[in-house]
Amino acid sequence: MKKLDKKNIEDILALTPMQEGMLFYYLKYPGSAYYSEQLSLEISGKIDIKCFEQAWNFVIQSNEMLRAVFHWEMVENPVQMVLKKHRLEPKYDDFSNKNTDERQELLEEIKTKDRKETFDLRHVPFRVTLCKIDESKYEMVVTNHHILYDGWSSGIILREFLQSYSDLSDQKIPVRPVKNKFKEYIKWLEKQDAVKQEKYWGEYLKGFDTASKIPIKHIKAKAKKGEAEINGAETHRFRLTGDIINKLENFVKRYKITLAALLYASWGLLLQRYNNTNDVIFGTTVSGRSAKIKSIEDIVGLFINTVPLRVQTWPDEAIADLLYRINKMLQVREEYESTPLVRINECMHMAAPLDTKEELFDSIVVIENYPLDRRLLKEKDRLSIDSYAMVEMTHYDLTIGITLFEEIEIAFIYNEALFDKESIINISRHFREMFRAIVTHPETDVSGMEIITGEEKNKILFDFNNTGVDYPGDKMIHQLFEEQAERTGDRVAVIGMEGTGPLETLHEPGARLHAMTYKELNKKSGQLAYLLKEKGVEPDTIVGIMTEPSVPMVIGLLEY
Repeated sequence: MKKLDKKNIEDILALTPMQEGMLFYYLKYPGSAYYSEQLSLEISGKIDIKCFEQAWNFVIQSNEMLRAVFHWEMVENPVQMVLKKHRLEPKYDDFSNKNTDERQELLEEIKTKDRKETFDLRHVPFRVTLCKIDESKYEMVVTNHHILYDGWSSGIILREFLQSYSDLSDQKIPVRPVKNKFKEYIKWLEKQDAVKQEKYWGEYLKGFDTASKIPIKHIKAKAKKGEAEINGAETHRFRLTGDIINKLENFVKRYKITLAALLYASWGLLLQRYNNTNDVIFGTTVSGRSAKIKSIEDIVGLFINTVPLRVQTWPDEAIADLLYRINKMLQVREEYESTPLVRINECMHMAAPLDTKEELFDSIVVIENYPLDRRLLKEKDRLSIDSYAMVEMTHYDLTIGITLFEEIEIAFIYNEALFDKESIINISRHFREMFRAIVTHPETDVSGMEIITGEEKNKILFDFNNTGVDYPGDKMIHQLFEEQAERTGDRVAVIGMEGTGPLETLHEPGARLHAMTYKELNKKSGQLAYLLKEKGVEPDTIVGIMTEPSVPMVIGLLEY
């Protein structure tokens, strides 16, 4: 590591709680993809390399967080040091002499390699790669560690880059924007009333006693949590059509709620179904730009924070009433959204008997309406941005990123060590069906909401009930199941209620859904059979089973 020049240090700042959290996961899982971001932009226009570099370095000098390095060794608390000067040296590649297929292949190779190049936070974690595709077509790849700045900042940075590039191309001297510094936000955070925040969150979380998890995970790979490499994040995306967008917009206008309240309610209700409970918590990422700081909308930095959202329902409560409650709660919560998640967790564990090592949730919803910037995609100057794509990964098992522009895009970003693609596609369908059902039947009681798609319903009612097939009469059901376990041992065989014993009744508060593979189910069934033999049960002996529908019931039916 190159020694830091003390004469080149402009300022030393404390970290925000969000930055501390990101640094924690950076150190806990070295070499992982957590909180690395890659923004790819298709650009039209002829690029002058000299102006390109000058423009980027002008932007870096204008925004101190693009000159920040981090220091945590041999200090009581980690700090970020703003350098007086930092020169960006972009990487360049030229594919303009290749055919279309070769260009795309080379571009993907470069972007993949770029994602695998992890950051050392002791150096400025920000880089730019420019790939020439054609005479007037380029792909610009901007990669950074999220600890530097948030998505809103990306719009500021790109806007300033395009403006300074245009000025330099016209042989004008770019005008440095007058704006506040990120340190003002850090000062603002330090002035917040911690006692008032803790009182709010203590009341908000009172009575909550079971962490809200997504039970449908890739069982075989559960132990790999935290070992995800750069390519450990996968994304499943879909866009909403004009018809459903119009319905959503008309609905929120009619009921005088925000679209965020509707989408949060949809995910909360879905988590309730998955966890068989009427009380769940998941994470929501807030912009942090409501702080009373002059020109905060123009400052580059990490203002976001992740705070919990609790969705609690009652069976006879109408959906419309639930939406009003959530919308009102979001308005009240805004005052306390800067509270560090670590402190909120402490409030949680004081208010409820949760395992102190257990996180409150493993999924977060991120609603993005920051200006990356609609105007940037429409402006036609020296350079114009035609389209963009973002690749990112949090430490949470599942992140639902919802982008609200002319279109609504929903991205399910998941750890492939914990989920298979088919499960994520099903979750995304259920989510879509949930907000469709809300918009279509807001007068329905919460207990009457249906999440299965028409295709799934058809399978259940017709395909699964189609018994017109040949059955091998020479084999018993447990023998057929053993054969299936041999063929597809690691596939999920049953999902239902779980318990501590093989034949317990499980409709109790806090009972959870559990998934079991064919191999596990076959093993459990064999263990139960062995236990019964030990107890003196012989062939043709009738053994009664006392249980409600559950995974243990299936184990009991299969024992032999």
